[in-house]
Amino acid sequence: MLARGLFENDVNRDLAEAREKHDAMKDNSKKGKSLKDAQSGVVMKWSTNMSKMLGIVNPSLGEVWFERVTTMDVGGTSFSMGLKKLHSLRCANVANETRNTWLAMAIGPMRGQFIPGGDRDFRLWVVKETWFTNLVVQAKLVLAMLRELVM
Repeated sequence: MLARGLFENDVNRDLAEAREKHDAMKDNSKKGKSLKDAQSGVVMKWSTNMSKMLGIVNPSLGEVWFERVTTMDVGGTSFSMGLKKLHSLRCANVANETRNTWLAMAIGPMRGQFIPGGDRDFRLWVVKETWFTNLVVQAKLVLAMLRELVM
């Protein structure tokens, strides 16, 4: 419902396309089921987008994240941070400070030198960086425990 309220034009356009495809079908035996499936697919698509957007502006990610996300110039021609990339950053299992640093790198003037451009490459980069960051955190914890045992 929330997605339909916020993206009414897009949802209606996708539903109209689904109805047109349905009307163009020649097999009458599958028409009823196919229209329902197409409509539920459209609703699922926009509900997923809405949940991603709500997750991106989640207050638990901190004020710095929220400020950077809400002040990004999304209309500019050089903008390359889409919903998928922001969602990938949001889902990374790292500290908020690390996430904020990655976001600053991704939208900063030198973004091409550090972060890949495509959505798939970006997600792989986030996974790799998350793994390395968590490895460093765990290594520091083990080192601190060893120091405590020795002393």
